[in-house]
Amino acid sequence: VAGTMKNIGMVLAEQGQLDEAMDKFQEAQRIYKCLNDVKGDGPCCDVASALSCMGNVQNRRGELEDALQFYGEALSIYKAASKRAQEMGGRSRLALQEVASTLKIMGMVHTKRGELDMAMNCFQDAIGIMRQNFNDKTSGPLVTSILSRIGGIFSKMGKLEEAMSHYHEAYDLATQTFGT
Repeated sequence: VAGTMKNIGMVLAEQGQLDEAMDKFQEAQRIYKCLNDVKGDGPCCDVASALSCMGNVQNRRGELEDALQFYGEALSIYKAASKRAQEMGGRSRLALQEVASTLKIMGMVHTKRGELDMAMNCFQDAIGIMRQNFNDKTSGPLVTSILSRIGGIFSKMGKLEEAMSHYHEAYDLATQTFGT
């Protein structure tokens, strides 16, 4: 039910019905939280996903501070899920990818706000996670995107050689990942 509610919210958001979408995401989050409370596992990635969707709505509305708040809550949950998996002797690849993806989105919001140093920190943290835990073949699309974002930050800072270096690295990884 919660997953379907979240999917309905995503369609509503695509249709521009942001208030209705937010209601669906909040309902999905409430259901996910109730399920987690029953299981006693603490917050899970489903709750974080609903929070990210709420952040996306606020981002579309231009409510960037609220968007960062939702993304930050989601990021904390994804990090906790990854840590729990490591403590149990495994690795939660999905949680790690979500950590990196959420950091990327937060970097994009910081860029919109003109907070280039904060954006750069988010992007560099995201790339570090991906490179430490995944190979280029599995991480290529996300890392390519982040490298391009870093290039954009350097370009805005007037550091054109660094921008070009990151754009070239993104290009090389993209051609390696996707072929030409």
